[in-house]
This record gives sequence, C-alpha cells and structure tokens, in this order.
Amino acid sequence: MSTHPGNRIFKLQNKTLIPATFKKGIISSVNPTARTANVTFSENPNVTVKSVPLAAHIAIGTVVPGRNCRVDLFNETVSGQMCIAYIF
Repeated sequence: MSTHPGNRIFKLQNKTLIPATFKKGIISSVNPTARTANVTFSENPNVTVKSVPLAAHIAIGTVVPGRNCRVDLFNETVSGQMCIAYIF
C-alpha cells in the first residue's frame, strides 16, 4: 500500500466502521404521519422492530401491513439507524 495520507485515514476509518447489511422483513403496522413502520424480520418472527423510517422515495400508500420489505441496517441495535429501502 502506498504511503499517501489518504490511505492511512481510510485504514483508521475502516477499523471503526460497522459493515452495513440488509434483511428481509414483513410490515406489521404503519404510521403514515411519521413515515415509519413496524417490521418483523423473516428470520425471527417473534421480534418486531418499531418505528423503522421509510426511504424518501417510497409512497406511503404502498406501505400496508403484510407486504414484504427490504430493511437496510446500519446498526442492528438501533431502529433509527435502519431504513426500509423498498417494498415488494
């Protein structure tokens, strides 16, 4: 690796970054005013994550209970650091 200062910063940042991931979920309820939804993940149907924000491009009319969704997780322990990326 070169000795460019940007490479050193990149290496330092990657030690502290949490890799982002995504999961398949099912919408269990919707709050249209706050643009959030409660989501149950397919891998663990006993746990519901509350108040997961919707991506800006999602029309609130398409978000109904029972629809599948993709949830992007930036931090799996904080619902505010998740985002419903799309509905399918």
